[in-house]
Amino acid sequence: MKPIINWVLMANSSYAEIFEVKAMHVTFLQRMTFEERREKMHDIVSDKQGHNYSRMGVHGGGGHMLGSEDGLRRHEESIFAHEIVEFLVKAKAEHLFNILTFIAAPHFLGELRNVMKLKSHHLSIDKEIHKDFPQRLSEHEKIAHIKELLDI
Repeated sequence: MKPIINWVLMANSSYAEIFEVKAMHVTFLQRMTFEERREKMHDIVSDKQGHNYSRMGVHGGGGHMLGSEDGLRRHEESIFAHEIVEFLVKAKAEHLFNILTFIAAPHFLGELRNVMKLKSHHLSIDKEIHKDFPQRLSEHEKIAHIKELLDI
């Protein structure tokens, strides 16, 4: 009989960390961050690139901006979610875990689910917990929260 190995993804749109729960013991495995993407996004937005106004322009009062910081942020979050799911798909194919738990901010959890629908029918979430833990928490604090949420 295979041992039960639960991977816990703790994530929001800024970071993702993976912990392994095996025989009631929780271990930190992997960290991915969105910081590099966020810095690039800030550079792009601060250059005010991509603004385009309709023909009505200033005189008609109908001007609108095409492309926005919010739209770019959502696009970058989607790319980050794709990276996370691709990592999990590969790990699942290598039989590194057999149970998958997501502890994630509700908005980002929805993004991860959407990506999973597109990317893989072989990956499923066994348990979802809608909770947004800040990245600044220590590894010890995160492990304590995981133990509490999973009743370990």
